Amino acid sequence: MPTTVHVHRRFRASPRRVFDAFVDPAVVEAWFGPGQGQIVGIELAPRTGGLFSVVQRRGGKDVEVRGTYLQLDRPRRLVLTWAVPAESLAESMVTIEIESADSGSTITLTHELDPSWLRVVDRVETGWIQMLDAMAAALAPRPEPEAAAPTAPRA
Repeated sequence: MPTTVHVHRRFRASPRRVFDAFVDPAVVEAWFGPGQGQIVGIELAPRTGGLFSVVQRRGGKDVEVRGTYLQLDRPRRLVLTWAVPAESLAESMVTIEIESADSGSTITLTHELDPSWLRVVDRVETGWIQMLDAMAAALAPRPEPEAAAPTAPRA
Protein backbone atom coordinates (compact mmCIF):
# COMPACT_ATOMS: atom_id res chain seq x y z
CA MET A 1 0.00 0.00 0.00
CA PRO A 2 1.54 3.34 -1.02
CA THR A 3 2.22 6.14 1.42
CA THR A 4 1.18 9.59 0.26
CA VAL A 5 2.72 13.00 0.94
CA HIS A 6 0.50 16.04 0.29
CA VAL A 7 1.89 19.57 0.11
CA HIS A 8 -0.13 22.73 -0.55
CA ARG A 9 1.48 26.05 -1.51
CA ARG A 10 0.25 29.46 -2.60
CA PHE A 11 2.15 31.46 -5.23
CA ARG A 12 2.10 35.09 -6.29
CA ALA A 13 2.45 33.96 -9.89
CA SER A 14 0.00 32.87 -12.56
CA PRO A 15 -0.77 29.18 -13.07
CA ARG A 16 1.14 29.32 -16.39
CA ARG A 17 4.29 30.64 -14.70
CA VAL A 18 4.02 28.02 -11.95
CA PHE A 19 3.50 25.21 -14.47
CA ASP A 20 6.44 26.45 -16.54
CA ALA A 21 8.64 26.48 -13.42
CA PHE A 22 8.48 22.68 -13.50
CA VAL A 23 9.59 22.39 -17.14
CA ASP A 24 12.00 25.31 -17.70
CA PRO A 25 15.59 24.25 -16.89
CA ALA A 26 16.65 27.76 -15.81
CA VAL A 27 13.81 27.96 -13.28
CA VAL A 28 14.22 24.35 -12.10
CA GLU A 29 17.84 25.16 -11.31
CA ALA A 30 16.63 28.03 -9.07
CA TRP A 31 14.39 25.87 -6.88
CA PHE A 32 15.54 22.25 -7.03
CA GLY A 33 17.08 20.89 -3.81
CA PRO A 34 17.77 24.27 -2.21
CA GLY A 35 20.84 24.27 -0.01
CA GLN A 36 21.75 20.68 -0.89
CA GLY A 37 24.37 21.38 -3.53
CA GLN A 38 25.13 22.67 -6.99
CA ILE A 39 23.00 21.53 -9.92
CA VAL A 40 25.48 19.97 -12.36
CA GLY A 41 23.04 18.69 -14.99
CA ILE A 42 19.45 19.21 -16.09
CA GLU A 43 17.75 17.49 -18.99
CA LEU A 44 14.02 18.00 -19.45
CA ALA A 45 11.81 16.71 -22.27
CA PRO A 46 8.41 18.09 -21.16
CA ARG A 47 6.05 15.99 -23.26
CA THR A 48 4.02 12.89 -22.49
CA GLY A 49 6.55 10.06 -22.30
CA GLY A 50 9.46 12.50 -22.16
CA LEU A 51 12.20 11.98 -19.61
CA PHE A 52 13.71 14.36 -17.08
CA SER A 53 16.92 14.20 -15.11
CA VAL A 54 18.34 16.59 -12.53
CA VAL A 55 21.81 15.88 -11.15
CA GLN A 56 22.93 17.68 -8.01
CA ARG A 57 26.36 17.50 -6.38
CA ARG A 58 25.70 16.75 -2.71
CA GLY A 59 28.70 16.41 -0.42
CA GLY A 60 31.01 15.55 -3.30
CA LYS A 61 28.64 12.92 -4.73
CA ASP A 62 26.42 13.39 -7.79
CA VAL A 63 22.81 12.46 -6.98
CA GLU A 64 20.32 12.10 -9.82
CA VAL A 65 16.55 12.50 -9.65
CA ARG A 66 14.89 11.23 -12.80
CA GLY A 67 11.55 10.28 -14.15
CA THR A 68 9.04 10.32 -16.97
CA TYR A 69 6.37 12.90 -17.72
CA LEU A 70 3.06 11.01 -17.79
CA GLN A 71 0.66 13.96 -18.21
CA LEU A 72 1.16 17.63 -19.04
CA ASP A 73 -1.97 19.76 -19.12
CA ARG A 74 -0.64 23.32 -19.10
CA PRO A 75 -1.34 25.20 -16.86
CA ARG A 76 -3.41 22.90 -14.67
CA ARG A 77 -1.72 19.56 -14.10
CA LEU A 78 1.51 17.58 -14.31
CA VAL A 79 1.95 13.91 -13.50
CA LEU A 80 5.39 12.35 -13.49
CA THR A 81 7.33 9.45 -12.11
CA TRP A 82 10.11 10.17 -9.60
CA ALA A 83 13.14 8.05 -8.87
CA VAL A 84 16.39 8.57 -6.98
CA PRO A 85 18.61 5.67 -8.11
CA ALA A 86 21.23 6.34 -5.39
CA GLU A 87 18.56 5.73 -2.72
CA SER A 88 17.62 2.25 -4.06
CA LEU A 89 13.93 3.06 -3.66
CA ALA A 90 11.09 2.04 -5.96
CA GLU A 91 9.90 4.58 -8.51
CA SER A 92 7.14 6.83 -7.18
CA MET A 93 4.54 9.13 -8.71
CA VAL A 94 4.07 12.89 -8.32
CA THR A 95 0.86 14.70 -9.28
CA ILE A 96 0.84 18.50 -9.33
CA GLU A 97 -2.52 20.28 -9.51
CA ILE A 98 -2.37 24.04 -10.16
CA GLU A 99 -5.36 26.32 -9.63
CA SER A 100 -5.94 30.01 -10.11
CA ALA A 101 -6.28 31.96 -6.88
CA ASP A 102 -6.55 35.63 -5.92
CA SER A 103 -3.54 37.37 -7.48
CA GLY A 104 -1.74 34.11 -8.12
CA SER A 105 -2.23 30.38 -7.89
CA THR A 106 -2.10 27.39 -5.58
CA ILE A 107 -0.47 24.00 -5.93
CA THR A 108 -1.58 20.74 -4.46
CA LEU A 109 1.30 18.31 -4.83
CA THR A 110 0.70 14.63 -4.13
CA HIS A 111 3.69 12.28 -4.00
CA GLU A 112 2.65 8.61 -3.90
CA LEU A 113 5.43 6.57 -2.35
CA ASP A 114 6.03 2.84 -2.47
CA PRO A 115 6.40 1.27 1.01
CA SER A 116 10.16 1.14 0.39
CA TRP A 117 10.12 4.93 0.96
CA LEU A 118 8.68 4.70 4.51
CA ARG A 119 12.01 5.53 6.17
CA VAL A 120 12.29 8.80 4.20
CA VAL A 121 8.66 10.05 4.15
CA ASP A 122 9.42 13.01 6.46
CA ARG A 123 12.45 13.91 4.36
CA VAL A 124 10.35 13.80 1.17
CA GLU A 125 7.70 16.10 2.66
CA THR A 126 10.31 18.54 4.00
CA GLY A 127 12.10 18.47 0.66
CA TRP A 128 8.96 19.38 -1.29
CA ILE A 129 8.10 22.18 1.15
CA GLN A 130 11.62 23.62 0.77
CA MET A 131 11.58 23.27 -3.01
CA LEU A 132 8.16 24.91 -3.37
CA ASP A 133 9.27 27.74 -1.05
CA ALA A 134 12.34 28.24 -3.26
CA MET A 135 10.12 28.14 -6.36
CA ALA A 136 7.84 30.79 -4.85
CA ALA A 137 10.88 33.00 -4.22
CA ALA A 138 12.11 32.46 -7.79
CA LEU A 139 8.68 33.39 -9.19
CA ALA A 140 7.98 36.31 -6.82
CA PRO A 141 7.26 39.62 -8.49
CA ARG A 142 10.32 41.82 -8.45
CA PRO A 143 9.89 45.41 -7.27
CA GLU A 144 10.48 48.01 -9.96
CA PRO A 145 13.71 49.89 -9.35
CA GLU A 146 13.08 53.43 -8.25
CA ALA A 147 14.14 56.09 -10.66
CA ALA A 148 17.21 57.92 -9.49
CA ALA A 149 16.47 61.36 -8.10
CA PRO A 150 17.68 64.09 -10.42
CA THR A 151 20.96 65.53 -9.28
CA ALA A 152 21.56 69.21 -9.03
CA PRO A 153 24.04 70.58 -11.55
CA ARG A 154 27.46 71.24 -10.12
CA ALA A 155 28.58 74.81 -10.00
